[in-house]
Amino acid sequence: ESNDWNEDDLTYNSRNKVGTAVKIITLTQTLGNTADKWLDFDITQAVKAYKAAGKNTISLLLSEDTNVRNPVSNTGSIINFYSKEAGDATAPRLAVEAEENSIEEGGDEGGEDPDLPRLDLFLCIGQSNMAGRGPIDNAKDDRLAIDHCYLFNSNFKFELATNPMNQYSNIRKTLNEQQISPSYGFAKYLSEHQPDITTGMIVNARGGSAMDEWLPGADLYTKTVSRMKKALPYGELKAIIWHQGESNTSSTDTYLAKLNQMVTSMRNEFSAPDAYFLAGELIHSWSPATAFNRMIRTISDVISNSDWVSAEGLTPRSSGDVHFDRQSNISLGERYAQKVIDRLYSNTAIETIENKQVIINESSQLQIFDLCGRKVSSLSKGVFIVYLQTQNSVWKQKIIIN
Repeated sequence: ESNDWNEDDLTYNSRNKVGTAVKIITLTQTLGNTADKWLDFDITQAVKAYKAAGKNTISLLLSEDTNVRNPVSNTGSIINFYSKEAGDATAPRLAVEAEENSIEEGGDEGGEDPDLPRLDLFLCIGQSNMAGRGPIDNAKDDRLAIDHCYLFNSNFKFELATNPMNQYSNIRKTLNEQQISPSYGFAKYLSEHQPDITTGMIVNARGGSAMDEWLPGADLYTKTVSRMKKALPYGELKAIIWHQGESNTSSTDTYLAKLNQMVTSMRNEFSAPDAYFLAGELIHSWSPATAFNRMIRTISDVISNSDWVSAEGLTPRSSGDVHFDRQSNISLGERYAQKVIDRLYSNTAIETIENKQVIINESSQLQIFDLCGRKVSSLSKGVFIVYLQTQNSVWKQKIIIN
């Protein structure tokens, strides 16, 4: 602890008494001139004040510039805060060690929120590009909340969605690595082009992760499924948005089979056997991506109700980088959103079936949706969209059953 705090006018000597809020921190006990004593922070009154002021989220940070312990891998040095007294072994200090599960979610088990409408839920997963590596630009309002869009937090609740979208992931790397991702462009585009829906985003990505780490039984899969299940009471899972592959460019021959294993298992876990699945291409300027992208374009041959989005024309942060820059992350997210709108929300026919001959074989897919984009298995009176995908064409037809 230092006698020279640089936090507004708060100093060691002018600190408030126990039980009085200062910003979000009140000191309840101070260190003496010995090496081992506790320093407690009581934020009860501050949290209550923030809540009374209509705030739903606060941020707490205790760190120093170096030796920060990584709560995901449980590696790194213990954080030490030293006082300004004599710099010897007996000087007061504060040592902080993060528990291994310190970024796991807390709070209750979630559930319906009477203040929220039923949400259209989207699970966004993958590796570093989905985690977000495009720089956040405050001058372009990247920190503003997205209209009628909510982000699932670590207390199993939905709050207004703001960047970084991967901030509450229970598998992420350090918080400062999470920046602009396709999930931001996706959510913002949906908000602007589908204003009648309210979106719930569950973003759970991990930079550097490989396909095997997402297979059923693996840690990333298990933690992601656990988190998603806690979000399901709030709405209906509409789609799984996937961007991963930089770690698997040398294993394209087995990739789709493993991806299908993950998708099939997740759909079963979430009781959503027909949840739409979208995968994205890797950045074209990175040469190892060529074979991977060629493979991912065949995804619908292996995984039912799936599609891919193109990364054509998108640019990296720097030459040779596998990560998209800020605008390309947003553009990629918009491409995901366009596919979702076309599949789930569009009431405009791509091509009508009426008065046309359609060749149907064993690979054809026939699906029927209501006008809210929900897939239906049986028909009653109402208006429906029949969606037929054949080997060479996609057909839509609005039907009315009286």
